[in-house]
Amino acid sequence: NNGTGVIGVAPNARVMALKAFDRSGHARLSDVVSAILYASQNGATIINASWRFGPSETLRSTIDYAINTFDTVVVAAAGSDGAPLERGVEPANNPHVIAVGAVTQHSSRSLSSNYGGPLDVVAPGGGDIVDDGVVEPDRSILSLLAQNSDIGKVCREEPACDDPQRDECLRQIEICDLAPWVVSEQYVRLSGTSMAAAYTSGVAALVRSRHTTLSAAQVRQALIQYADDLGAAGWDKDSGYGQVNAARAVGPGTLPIAHIVSPENGSKMWPR
Repeated sequence: NNGTGVIGVAPNARVMALKAFDRSGHARLSDVVSAILYASQNGATIINASWRFGPSETLRSTIDYAINTFDTVVVAAAGSDGAPLERGVEPANNPHVIAVGAVTQHSSRSLSSNYGGPLDVVAPGGGDIVDDGVVEPDRSILSLLAQNSDIGKVCREEPACDDPQRDECLRQIEICDLAPWVVSEQYVRLSGTSMAAAYTSGVAALVRSRHTTLSAAQVRQALIQYADDLGAAGWDKDSGYGQVNAARAVGPGTLPIAHIVSPENGSKMWPR
């Protein structure tokens, strides 16, 4: 904490910043896989996946390799489509990762947050789109704005000049202004499960720093077991096991873990 801007959930954590996405938020799967491998092989104990891909065996096997070989905690955004998570969002559908949805300042599911079966927990993700469709950035999460990122711009096309008789005026040029959700040109208010996943990764870092002997599975269990239950009692499709609670999650020193060895994950049980 340097007294500038915002403070993270785990301010003393060391961050290994790996860039796999371009300024517009697009990436090749091969670059993401390389980043995961580099992080896990070079000592990252927690990987925050504030991104998503479609179904991919390559991505799933890479995530499993990081978890099984290096005991890495992997936290994944559930996605911000407002749709069932079971539709194939990866890596959130991987049963070994912590799949995170987003809630508003009222601890209700953000309208854009994906929901359903694989969802583990929820965390603050903002709610800048209200029921009537009005965007209210002040309801969202204050984040750092990457230099030259397109996220901080609102662009439009205009004629190069005003005289329609001149050929050069027929050419369209792009005019970009700072978006209304940009704060002091260095920060940006955003909403989505990407922000919620980052919060959850911060809590996971607190747990691992307090209890250095806990395995990745036990860290996941701590976040789930000590989350604040929302909605119907127990797991539900909108909030999973509840909203992450840092103070409660760092409390226990040991956690029992149940491993289901049979039937295998993804297999089907047929009645006789």
